[in-house]
Amino acid sequence: MRSPDGTEIGYLILGAGPTLLCTHGAFSSGAEWMPVAGLLADRYRLVLMDRRGHGSSGDHSGLTGGPAGGGPLTGRESLDRECEDLAAVLGVLGGPVTLLGHSIGGCLGLIGGLRPDGGAIERMVAIEPPLVQDIDEAKVARFRELLADGRYEQAVIWGFRDVQGLPEKALDRMRRNPRSWTEIVSGAPMMVRHWEMALAFPKPAEFASLDIPTLLIHGSRSEERPFKHSTRVLAAVLPDARLEVIEGHNHVSMSRDPEPVADRIRAFLDP
Repeated sequence: MRSPDGTEIGYLILGAGPTLLCTHGAFSSGAEWMPVAGLLADRYRLVLMDRRGHGSSGDHSGLTGGPAGGGPLTGRESLDRECEDLAAVLGVLGGPVTLLGHSIGGCLGLIGGLRPDGGAIERMVAIEPPLVQDIDEAKVARFRELLADGRYEQAVIWGFRDVQGLPEKALDRMRRNPRSWTEIVSGAPMMVRHWEMALAFPKPAEFASLDIPTLLIHGSRSEERPFKHSTRVLAAVLPDARLEVIEGHNHVSMSRDPEPVADRIRAFLDP
């Protein structure tokens, strides 16, 4: 389908039944939901959406500007475009939808639920949405300086370690997978676009008006900030939310160990 600004948005549909729209995180695509979707497709229609600039979707994003080529979008503009994408997909699907969002995909789902065009979202599952981040304009500017100098790997390491507080051991694990690390480094411009969007996120208190039944999940081994902290903050603010912790999971465990995630989604949807 096409978003209002003309960007093509791709999605894959699996199964049949009540609709679950899946939104993914950074350095990924809708395919990150495939392991969980395979466990739920016997009872639900899973719609795995590729966010703009990812997977099969177009890239009229903050990387290359809008369709007119007018330069990179601001963080607020990028956030608005992604919410418009989400609303457009909801419009195509029709009827009530449960949104499943991982990482920044969870943030976008929650923000979309606040908007008038997000009314089709009747329930939500958000896995470690990093709504509260220690990012400011100066850090974003420093990251962009490193990118402009062509120092992508240094920028990514600095961003994960010094901005997001990722432990050195976690960084070492990421670097031990050359293929995955290469994809992360090459995706550095997308990383800074996500940071700029985060600067435009609503404040946590604004979600007190989001009266949608919501399941919030984080892993016991995930980083405290932004993932665990953000998830707990939202659990305290949302009027109809419950929080579950999956023992042994970290931020990327959903793909490797999907059963605990699928089990909690089933229990939430069919208590």
